[in-house]
Order: sequence, then C-alpha cells, then structure tokens
Amino acid sequence: MSPFELIRHLQSALTPELLKPAWRTRAANEHRTFGHCYVVTEALYHLYGRSRGYEPRVVQVPELDTTHWWLQNAEGKVLDGTAEQFTTKGIEIPYARGRGSGFLTKEPSKRCKILIQRAGFVIE
Repeated sequence: MSPFELIRHLQSALTPELLKPAWRTRAANEHRTFGHCYVVTEALYHLYGRSRGYEPRVVQVPELDTTHWWLQNAEGKVLDGTAEQFTTKGIEIPYARGRGSGFLTKEPSKRCKILIQRAGFVIE
C-alpha cells in the first residue's frame, strides 16, 4: 500500500472523540482533519515511516495559532496526513521551518492504537 493510500485510510477513521476535549471545541466547523495531525503522524510513523527513515517534525503555524506535525525523510520528502486542514484555507505549511521532534511515547499512544485499529491495520 502506498503512503497516500494509508493516509486516506487513516483519515477515514478520524472522529472527534480522538481529539482531546479542548481540541474538539476548537475543531468544530473546521476541516475534518483539523487537530488530528499529531495522532495521524504518529500512526503513519509506526505503520510506514519508521522502517523507511522518516522522522516526526513539528512547526508553529501562526495563521491558526497552532502547531503542525508531519513526517519527513533525510532527502526532504514530506508525508503529511492532515495538510488539507491548512491548504483548504490557502495556508502554506512552513515545512522549511519545522524541527525534528520525538513523540510523547516510544510505543504508539492510546489514541494512535485506536486510530490504527479503526483504519483496519495492525502494528507489527
């Protein structure tokens, strides 16, 4: 499966209860991927990116007063599972300003496990 097909499967499994309570309120009336960038990036990392040399990155996006997460490899190739939350508003994601960052947990988080399971995948 291509990373883009994987992203579509993960996106189809997103629901508001995967967001922390403060983000649920903020995400109302926003693109369906809004607020999900961390968990989608974490799932992409564990299902695809880690074994292929991708690392998590994060950047501040001032237009929406938020941070944004994605995966990027050493050659600069970006895998962004929730870019549409910005691009549909005409906001360009400042990938060049991003910095490498680890996730909060070494193993998939509870929300990540739920998303992966809902999307029909298993972590090996």
